[in-house]
Amino acid sequence: MRQNCRLKITLFDIVINEAMFDYVCQLKQKKKRFGEYFRVLKPNGFLLTHDVMLNTDDVEKVIADLRSAINITVTPLSKPDWKETFLRCGF
Repeated sequence: MRQNCRLKITLFDIVINEAMFDYVCQLKQKKKRFGEYFRVLKPNGFLLTHDVMLNTDDVEKVIADLRSAINITVTPLSKPDWKETFLRCGF
């Protein structure tokens, strides 16, 4: 996401996000990006996102394996964490 790119509020019916939140390491930054998506969506607009959801008890191993496989630091969230993040950002 470009920084300092201020688009008009309530501009889009749909925003499509392809696996970008997994590459944002800090939860604070994930929430900031979600908030920006919410800001530019029209009322009742849709955010379509495709990101990894952790669904295991062995979280650390899964994250380590994923980072090793794609050679990038990723921080996927669990279902409760994704839900909380969405709700805190207005979705």
